[in-house]
Amino acid sequence: MARLVDTRQYPGVTTREIAHEIQLSWQPEAVDYVEAFKARNRDRKVGGKLILLFLGGVGFAGAAFAADQPGPACLVLIVAAIPLVMSAIIVKTSSNALWRDHDDLHTPSRAVLTTSGISIDGPVVDLRNGPMTTTRMPHWLPWPFVQNVLETKHVFVVHLVGYEGKGFFLLAKRGLDGATELAALRAALAQAGRAR
Repeated sequence: MARLVDTRQYPGVTTREIAHEIQLSWQPEAVDYVEAFKARNRDRKVGGKLILLFLGGVGFAGAAFAADQPGPACLVLIVAAIPLVMSAIIVKTSSNALWRDHDDLHTPSRAVLTTSGISIDGPVVDLRNGPMTTTRMPHWLPWPFVQNVLETKHVFVVHLVGYEGKGFFLLAKRGLDGATELAALRAALAQAGRAR
């Protein structure tokens, strides 16, 4: 499940662990982006909005049934239920299609985190102008450029300042050496989110 990273949840991580350099190197996989988009949808409360849409449809259908109009009532129920039922399938299908269409998502990625920022050599996903675009980003990001971070089972989704919540890159947990490095990375990302 996605969540905003918060160091208060990890009291065993020391400042010394956060201060040392953390290196990651991984081969991206399609499932990384499926997880990222699911996490973004949960963070944006898309599921709750779809439930509200469905409940509105149920209310309208109830009024139509009460007015002895079963045809429109059934149609409204079907139309309101489709996005709710299909949302998980749509996320997986569209994420896999984006994976196929953007070759730079497939290339090996690296990141180095220090006390002052992240050096990233990996794709940045940009959703600001309609269709998704990706750019390879081999450069330095000071911590104030990190807007917030979502954590899933396999990746951290790092949102960037200036992208209106529509630009991110991934850090894959499998690129770390072990649990200590994971805890240090989690803590560093949490501190970055509070540094703005």
